[in-house]
Amino acid sequence: MDTVEQASPQQGRNLKPPYPSYTSFRNYIKKLSETIIPSEIDRSVFGNQSGTYISLMIGAFEWFGLIDDTNTPTQKLRNLVAAFEGGYESELKGLLNDSYDILRDKKIDLKTGTEAQISKLFRDYGYSGSTLTKAISFFLSACKDAGYQVGEHLKAPAPPRNGPSKGKRGRPAKNSATQTESDQDNPKKSDPAPGMTVIPIGLHGMQDGAIHLPSNLSKKQWEYAVKMAKFILENYHQEFDDDEDQTTIEEEF
Repeated sequence: MDTVEQASPQQGRNLKPPYPSYTSFRNYIKKLSETIIPSEIDRSVFGNQSGTYISLMIGAFEWFGLIDDTNTPTQKLRNLVAAFEGGYESELKGLLNDSYDILRDKKIDLKTGTEAQISKLFRDYGYSGSTLTKAISFFLSACKDAGYQVGEHLKAPAPPRNGPSKGKRGRPAKNSATQTESDQDNPKKSDPAPGMTVIPIGLHGMQDGAIHLPSNLSKKQWEYAVKMAKFILENYHQEFDDDEDQTTIEEEF
């Protein structure tokens, strides 16, 4: 008797591996287990979260087949939510195996694999730069939560740094230093745009930074901007954070 191979959630769909914070994803599943699964997982069910957060979360739900083409929750989502207080590890492992061909086809040994190997596999999905780092971080954190043994050499690469090029021994190249001195001598370059306020941030031993915000914010908008700035600054450099301890934007609001 022939066996019928179960289709992966991505079959026939142009989906790519998710890359929100895994903690955010897990927290939302926990929230559903404590409340109720809505009849449709659309942008409105995430409240006042940022557009980026919502897009990444919906992308993760699509990748795992937790919602269908009409954003309707599937039985996979109901099973995962129901298992959160008991059996979540096993349910999550099944989702990972169904969704990632690198697990299903045993393309890497999680216990002995390396950063270079996992990076190559995720580049094959079409990722690069900081998105590559985030997608691998999500995958590895989920694998650990599902009970997989992940070796010490298997980790996400550090995301590329944004900033001026550096010369030998980490010192700024001459062109960068000259440009910095020129900027300091020309205050017009720091003048705010019309309708904007510049809030300076003093940084010991280096050039000051600044945050630009509209001048006419209401009290509520100001409070929201403060929370957003705090979240962005804490999570911008992902290599400084342990994904398991990362504060999520969901928790901030």
